[in-house]
Amino acid sequence: MMGQPRDARLTPEIARDVCQRSGSKAYLSGSIASLGSQYVLGLKAVNCVTGETLAEEQERASGKEQVLSAMDKAAPKLRTRLGESLNTIQKFDTPLAQATTPSLEALQALSLARTVASMEGAAAATVPLFQRAIQLDPNFAMAYLGLGASYVNHGERTLAPSFEIE
Repeated sequence: MMGQPRDARLTPEIARDVCQRSGSKAYLSGSIASLGSQYVLGLKAVNCVTGETLAEEQERASGKEQVLSAMDKAAPKLRTRLGESLNTIQKFDTPLAQATTPSLEALQALSLARTVASMEGAAAATVPLFQRAIQLDPNFAMAYLGLGASYVNHGERTLAPSFEIE
């Protein structure tokens, strides 16, 4: 509806446009930069109408393995700066490692698989990418979900992983 290609990057301008179209007040922007063997992570809340930065936080990670825990530190700080109560921050704070994976490489494999999946007729090409994410983190539920969807999307329903819920 915005006249953008399917693979368009979500630039600050496009994010602001989406934010306004959805009637939201703000959007979150994230960044990561390497600094030798360390990483600097940034989170920023931006006003949809004015483009003004409402709040921002930065954290350092001593290596790839600590990126998610650094983000776990930055997120509640940003939420506090935005005025959220400590009670709701504690109530709704889920460590990213529980929601995703502690492995940055597994997260990158999942991201690449999702990018490839958005291309026409590429469902089969995503299988090794989702498998790589699972190999890197055997507990990565989103990678299993993506693998199952890939199998189903290219007609291999019998290969789709099945799960038992206890």
